[in-house]
Amino acid sequence: MLQITAPTEIDRAVAMLAAWLETMRSPDGFGGPVAHWWQQSLIHTGAALDWRYEGIIAGYVLLWQRTGDDRWLVQAQRAGDDLVHGQLPNGHYPASAFEINPATAGTPHEAACDVGLLLLALALRQAGHDDWQRYAATAERNLSKFYVEQLWNETTRSFNDSPHVVSFVPNK
Repeated sequence: MLQITAPTEIDRAVAMLAAWLETMRSPDGFGGPVAHWWQQSLIHTGAALDWRYEGIIAGYVLLWQRTGDDRWLVQAQRAGDDLVHGQLPNGHYPASAFEINPATAGTPHEAACDVGLLLLALALRQAGHDDWQRYAATAERNLSKFYVEQLWNETTRSFNDSPHVVSFVPNK
């Protein structure tokens, strides 16, 4: 088991992980092959605006909160900007269906993007940054146009798995 005993070791480990993560980045965002317990996929290895962004943004925000180092907040904003700039006019994110990328309308993948954006918006707002609203507005657009308008089933009072499937998956 790795024993990290000094802040310099933690700093070095985090820097190495951040450097590795950057190798998965293209001009349009983070991508790479998909390892999934349902199905592996090498069909689309380009940028994918899916649930990976929740973890990326949340991780950078947490690093910023714990260290006070603004470089982590800048990285979180950069990831959030991928989602803001990549969002389609219908509110979806491109290549958001994870193991079936490059499809859009992935559930719960798009909602996870929204969670990341809302975490970022909250952190920026608490820090007194004025640009928090664009991240919140991007999440709201997806949640309204997709989850509420297309997936909400008033009869069952739950979200359907897709607009064409009248069932729900408990993790969504």
